[in-house]
Amino acid sequence: MKKKYLYNYSFYTTKGIRPVNEDAGWIGTNKFNQTLAIICDGVGCQKGSDLASSITVDIFKNSFIKKKTKIFAINRWVNKNLLKTFLKLNSIAKNNLQNKQISTTMILCFMEKNIAHIFWIGDSRIYLFSSSNNSWKQLTKDHNLYNYLTDKKASSLMFDKYKDKFYYLTKSISNKNFKVSDVEHKKIKINQSDIILLLSDGAYNYIDFDEVIKYIKDNRENHTSFAKQISKIALNNLSDDNISVIYIDFLNNNNGKN
Repeated sequence: MKKKYLYNYSFYTTKGIRPVNEDAGWIGTNKFNQTLAIICDGVGCQKGSDLASSITVDIFKNSFIKKKTKIFAINRWVNKNLLKTFLKLNSIAKNNLQNKQISTTMILCFMEKNIAHIFWIGDSRIYLFSSSNNSWKQLTKDHNLYNYLTDKKASSLMFDKYKDKFYYLTKSISNKNFKVSDVEHKKIKINQSDIILLLSDGAYNYIDFDEVIKYIKDNRENHTSFAKQISKIALNNLSDDNISVIYIDFLNNNNGKN
């Protein structure tokens, strides 16, 4: 597990039982003590979904690492890279995929000191474990048909009509029908000893969060790569999807631990 500034963190991804890993992710800290975590999950029913996820991660990663000044306007920086991603996906689809749709979900966490900016589109999720009340909270809301119908206060007839399609994505980063404004954002304050998890659906659908936090508490001082261990829990619970996990531990001191 890497240890930087206020955080211990680790990232792990695996194809699981699938033939190809359509997930991609990264976490790192720049020279200005800012930390970026990102996971993208390519939409598996589309050809080139692994490209969509890896391209999105690479664009944000490279922009973050190579930027010569501190990032102040977080929203503007994210929107700029979303637009760059859209143009790149559009070019690939046009030149290599007969202009077919190529899409990915995205969850992103941008951290500086005790502030985290959360961005998301699609159905990967970010969770916060609060040390103050010893509980988990889902910070993101899935962009799927069920939540869309709920937000629109659809009739029971509509829910019944689409009951077999509740988990269909309604938003993603794509070369078609994508707007930068589709990506949601919230800003949160982090307390010492809190934990943030970024999880693809192949992970969160197959873990028990009480089991996860017990394992973390029992092994926290060992600096285990918790991302890999959480992935193993999902795989042991018969996950049938790609699995990606980013674990971020907000330490009890300002300098980290060795």
